[in-house]
Amino acid sequence: MELKKEFLCWSTLRMMRRIQKDFIPYESIISDPIDRAVIGYAKRSPDQASNIGEQVILTWSWWKSGESVDPDWCRSLEERAKQNDSYWPLAARIHALSSSQRENQARANVSIQQIPFSLPKNLSSLQVEMFAAGDRVLHVIHVDWLRKLTEHLVDALVLDCRYIGLWFDPILDILPEKIMVSALKKIPKARRLRPGSLGLAAYYAWRLGMKTEIFLKNATPKDIFLFEISKRGDQTVEIER
Repeated sequence: MELKKEFLCWSTLRMMRRIQKDFIPYESIISDPIDRAVIGYAKRSPDQASNIGEQVILTWSWWKSGESVDPDWCRSLEERAKQNDSYWPLAARIHALSSSQRENQARANVSIQQIPFSLPKNLSSLQVEMFAAGDRVLHVIHVDWLRKLTEHLVDALVLDCRYIGLWFDPILDILPEKIMVSALKKIPKARRLRPGSLGLAAYYAWRLGMKTEIFLKNATPKDIFLFEISKRGDQTVEIER
């Protein structure tokens, strides 16, 4: 699988990490210190970050490398990331993975059977709770409430694809398939997508047994690259995803 520099972003590197040995021949292309940390070729402490985005991705890669992360740091990270939708869900997930107290908080929040008002094209706190710990808490939710939660959650699908956030990756298999399929079919017509967005949508569709042609017929090389590495990496994915 050929790797080009224009394919690289933190999201594709996260997927490449699952099969990082496949990219050893291209290791010289991945020269940025943060990029190397994300794919797992090196370690880089979060205290070497210069902005919130770097703090989030380096905390994630630090944890994936087997290093401990301070729950208090993760709590602060999530709070600061709330100002940026592209980083908030991952920061919340890191916090939930590092803290049983945060996971319990998510369980309590998704159990309150009330859908909050949320502005269009913005994440709601309830959506972020599901992204943070849905794979750990949604399986005990009553099926009718899970359906309503999912109907609220899919409003964020276009944002996930736009940011190539991988937010649905850990929870896709838990959610009602019919709702997810319907939402995915709308993605190719969404505005403000970028290279990689359709590749992520195609990967989700593939996971659900959908045909992927509608996502890939106008795809960029980066879309196709992300789709292919995601499929290959899905066979080796850890429980955490």
